[in-house]
Amino acid sequence: MPRKQPFKVKLTNLCNNNCIVCHILDKKASKNKSLSEIKKELERIRKEYSELIITGGEPTVRKDLIDIIKCVKQLDFYHITLRTNGRMFSYLNYCEEIIKAGVDCFEIYLYGHTAKLHDSITRVPGSFNQTVQGIENLKKLNQYVIVNVIITKQNYEHLSKITQLVININVDLISLEYINPKKKVKNDNLIGISSQLMNEINKSLDSKFEKYNWDGHVFVKELPIKPSVDIKKIYKTLSEIKSIKHKFQEELNKICDT
Repeated sequence: MPRKQPFKVKLTNLCNNNCIVCHILDKKASKNKSLSEIKKELERIRKEYSELIITGGEPTVRKDLIDIIKCVKQLDFYHITLRTNGRMFSYLNYCEEIIKAGVDCFEIYLYGHTAKLHDSITRVPGSFNQTVQGIENLKKLNQYVIVNVIITKQNYEHLSKITQLVININVDLISLEYINPKKKVKNDNLIGISSQLMNEINKSLDSKFEKYNWDGHVFVKELPIKPSVDIKKIYKTLSEIKSIKHKFQEELNKICDT
């Protein structure tokens, strides 16, 4: 019987960004798997998995990506997610080709609400404009889009502005990803828990509540809070909104007081 969680297939270590929080920077020269190697891997895991996440590096740097996706579709994976920086989707024709090949969910990384902030983290001028245009193109084509925001020292004070930007594009889910600098990776650009960070997270959640006609969700991932903060459910009454906000604030206060 297929497992419920998706299988992650990594196509490459190469990337057209050079993000300061990337954990595979030192591996970017590694050899890519061939198309035949990827086919064999997909055939092997298909009996156990029915959902797939295609990731990298940056999958769209591969010229044979569409062929790979077609292989995935032929193997009858019923749910295919592409995890990407979204820059190639600034080209509408490319969006249409990928969708036609079989991808039905797009996870895109965005680090800032302005070109200055985002590009300072990706270290590629123009990457912000391409990524935002890519998100807009996918939504115009009625695709399910998740925006992942890795919280860093450079952007944590602007999380609510980033959230508001992508809410205005009408994305389907926003994931604010906290990476514990002590437990996950050693990186001077990651940020520890602070009252300033928690205030920005609170404001980010408020953005969802303020735009009450937005049907998307805000998800705060990996924060050391029990229970974890998950606003995936759509709360339809103001009393429910106030209740979840109150519980969330109590958990934040516990962390900030320690």
